[in-house]
Amino acid sequence: MSGGLETLDVRLFTHLLCAGEYVAGFTTDDFELLTQEKIGFPAMKTYDLPKGKALTKLLEEEPPAKTIPLLESIMYVWETEVAQTLNKETRDRGKRCLERLAELKSIYSQATYQALDRLGQQGFTSEYIESQRKTMEANLEHNPSAAIGQAKELLESCYKTILAERGAVVPANASMPKLAAETLESLGIAPRMLNGPSPQDQYIRKIVSQMQGMIDGLVEMRNKVGGGHGKVMNTSTIPKRYGLLAINASLTAIEFLWADHQAKLPGGATQQP
Repeated sequence: MSGGLETLDVRLFTHLLCAGEYVAGFTTDDFELLTQEKIGFPAMKTYDLPKGKALTKLLEEEPPAKTIPLLESIMYVWETEVAQTLNKETRDRGKRCLERLAELKSIYSQATYQALDRLGQQGFTSEYIESQRKTMEANLEHNPSAAIGQAKELLESCYKTILAERGAVVPANASMPKLAAETLESLGIAPRMLNGPSPQDQYIRKIVSQMQGMIDGLVEMRNKVGGGHGKVMNTSTIPKRYGLLAINASLTAIEFLWADHQAKLPGGATQQP
């Protein structure tokens, strides 16, 4: 299962919505009913935290397929019942949150929601990778920003599945660079581990190092789609070729890492990188 929203997005929304133990004017009962409906459990009771901290934990750990609809409901209450009582600076911050929420809905399109559901039901497999390739390519035609978001989510799921199947314990909200580094270490192909004299070690080290840079670029592209934190791209004008670049970067890494992981499982084809 995918992790939560990016750290900057969590901060953006919680800075507006959370004041101490309060969340946008919600009573305890209303907040618990809402999180039960949108997430599947009452957050305060489950986490044993006050409302503000419970919302923060939800946004950090639960998949966007659940937390974006939750934020829509909370922001609706904020906009209709709370905003008029606040100063202009806070209302302007609320407008930025509403704009970012619209961008997140575009990035995490319905196709992405469905993909996360299928991942939960079927697990991460070669067949799942192929099905997501087709979905991302279909998104390219009408919503390149969704394809970019899905490319990042698929890679994140690959990292987490490999680590889980290799017995590693990684926090649910671990960053993509952390997941990438831990995955390479687990597979025995981190650049620092490929320091032997053989030509194979040398060229694999170069390829893996460059792959890490490519993945960093993918994550930065995904984070800047819509420009919620320093506008770089607008979701309505992202060229199709950018989405294609994101898909190919993600799939190149996934196909290599997944094949290497499968080969090194008991009974796999080889024990060598």
